[in-house]
Amino acid sequence: MLEKKKEKELVRNFLKENDLVKFSIRELTDLFCKAGYSFDSRERTYQYVYRGLCRLESEGWLISEGEKRTKRYLVVHKEESEKEATNNHNLVDVR
Repeated sequence: MLEKKKEKELVRNFLKENDLVKFSIRELTDLFCKAGYSFDSRERTYQYVYRGLCRLESEGWLISEGEKRTKRYLVVHKEESEKEATNNHNLVDVR
C-alpha cells in the first residue's frame, strides 16, 4: 500500500513541478525519463506512470478525453472543486 501512495504522490508532484495541464501518457513518460525517473526499461516507466495517472483519475484529480492512442489527461484542481462542493452544501434556502 505504501508503494501505491508513493507512486501516486510522485506522479502528482511531477505534474505540479512541471506545470503540466494537458498531456498524453507518452509525453509524460518521455518527461519522466528525461528527468531521471526511468526504470530498467521504458515499458516499466510507462507502466509506473500509467498506474499513477489511473489512481489520480479515479480520485478526481485528473480527467481524460479521447481513447487509446489519442487519450489526453487534464489536471483538475481538486482543492478548488472540493471547496466549491463544500460551499454549496452549506447553502441554506431561507424562503
